[in-house]
Amino acid sequence: MALRGENAILRWREAMGPTWPPDACKTHPESIRARFGSDRCGANAVHGAKSVAEVERQLAFLRAHFAGFDDAAPPKELTIAFIKPD
Repeated sequence: MALRGENAILRWREAMGPTWPPDACKTHPESIRARFGSDRCGANAVHGAKSVAEVERQLAFLRAHFAGFDDAAPPKELTIAFIKPD
C-alpha cells in the first residue's frame, strides 16, 4: 500500500504509533501498533518509512521486485506500508 498526500510520512507514523507496542498502548492506545502489535521484533503490526530517503530505498526495492508499481507521486509525498496476510 502506498499512501500519498501532504505530510504522508508524518500522518502514517502518527497512525502507527510508537514502534514498541507496550509504549503505544500507554501513549497512543488507538494506534495500529497498540491495537495489533505484540513486540518490537517484527510483530509490531506495521512498518512505515521514517524519512524521504527511506521511502526512496523502499521504492527502489519495489521497482526491482514488482513490475508496474505506480510511483508517479514524488517521494516527499509518498509513504509505503506492507500488509502481511497473516
